[in-house]
Amino acid sequence: MVRHTARSLLIRGVVSLLQRHRAELSSEPKRILLIRPDHLGDVLFLTPALHALRQGRPDARLTALVGPWATGVLTNNPDLDEVETLPFPWFDRQPKVGALDPY
Repeated sequence: MVRHTARSLLIRGVVSLLQRHRAELSSEPKRILLIRPDHLGDVLFLTPALHALRQGRPDARLTALVGPWATGVLTNNPDLDEVETLPFPWFDRQPKVGALDPY
């Protein structure tokens, strides 16, 4: 019961803050982060969508977050402003040692 009440109060507070600052929120995003931990072929299929996103949001800063295996595919893409690399351990092609690997 206490948990439900606390959650309800928290949700009401957040909604109240959002309603108060609605005019300040921009409907046009200034920055867009695309997180794609996919394998290389999936990232290749992403490129037409990147072009469409750039056409639809020409002023937004587009950043792709990909695994190290896909960095080279997107590095010189004219529709991206930046490519960041993050090793996603669950997409690693190395053999698993234990049941909880890579955690």
